[in-house]
Amino acid sequence: MAAVKDFPFRPAPEYEIWVADVALFRLALWKQTADEDYFRGVPAIVIEVLSPANTASEMIDREATCLRHGGQEFWLVDPRRETANVIRAGGYSRVYNAASAIESVLLRGRIAVRDISAR
Repeated sequence: MAAVKDFPFRPAPEYEIWVADVALFRLALWKQTADEDYFRGVPAIVIEVLSPANTASEMIDREATCLRHGGQEFWLVDPRRETANVIRAGGYSRVYNAASAIESVLLRGRIAVRDISAR
């Protein structure tokens, strides 16, 4: 699994290029992408960090699109509140606070919310 900041990808052919704040994906899928092309499909984990420019509607659409097109987890991080909302394919959803850690099978471990919500 590789992690990249500001990762461009095309969730499906009918979509323009999106840029995830952080994306985690399997290297085997990346190797299938031509050098001059963008990642096709959705990374296994898409992490979006809320900013004043984001709307609730935009984030709900991104979550639904990512999970519908093959993403396995969508994390919505709120640095101001120091929370992370983790939504998994299949409907699981949980909000983690700064004192907790997100456990992910995909990461094969845990990551403290404080570590990902630091400004």
